Amino acid sequence: NVSLNAIGKYVEENGILFNGNLETEYLSGTTECIYEITDGVKDGKISVFYENGLLKETGSFNEGKKNGEWVSYNQDGKMASIAFYKNDVKHGTWKICDDKGVVRSIQQYNNGKRTGTWKSFDATGKLTESATY
Repeated sequence: NVSLNAIGKYVEENGILFNGNLETEYLSGTTECIYEITDGVKDGKISVFYENGLLKETGSFNEGKKNGEWVSYNQDGKMASIAFYKNDVKHGTWKICDDKGVVRSIQQYNNGKRTGTWKSFDATGKLTESATY
């Protein structure tokens, strides 16, 4: 058994910091999340699932902080968004999709701040709005 201690680290029953894959489940017994844990913190890939088993989100952590590409999916399995983080802060190009998986917004971040040209699109992919930061 692995639990989260008072300082936010995953530990085994004997108090030793956990290393390995940690899987959580819904009450139904299906997999909810699979985390890679190093020295008691999320460090590596994470996969989150809907209760029906479809993938909900994937991403990665570096020493407990979100880093790199994070992709989320709706309950129909279509992409809902692509986001990027650097040390738990929004960083890079984000794409937000509608429920059909069509990109409706493209946003840029630089260390958590809006930057570049943000674009919005209609359901056909036609540019409807643009703002520069």
